[in-house]
Amino acid sequence: MGCCQTSIAPNLTSFNITFDERYNNSEVHEFNQCSYAFVAEQDWFKFEASYLEDNKLIEKYKDGVPAVLDWVAGRTSCDEAVKNMSSYACISENSQCIKSPNATGYLCSCKKGFSGNPYLKDGCQDINE
Repeated sequence: MGCCQTSIAPNLTSFNITFDERYNNSEVHEFNQCSYAFVAEQDWFKFEASYLEDNKLIEKYKDGVPAVLDWVAGRTSCDEAVKNMSSYACISENSQCIKSPNATGYLCSCKKGFSGNPYLKDGCQDINE
């Protein structure tokens, strides 16, 4: 039918989906004119045969689908990143750098006892008061 489902490999910098005659899309298009793709959280989507009918899938999820964005700041370790304060992303005074578990780079979080956005100046606020 021209349907497929796959995982996205970790550490990609981009992901492109193309509908192209090389992949037999033109012949499929003659009996089923739907050509769409979406990125969603792993294990969330369950295929149903009714999705092959007209716009059933689009109608069902017209408001969106759940997706998880896994990203990092920079392409260096915390130890290296903190040496260059002009590009260091953890700018809140009460933030800390955390090694990314999934990619080269780092993440920022508020220190214990603080909450907010560690990527903003004064973004981590005291919650112990």
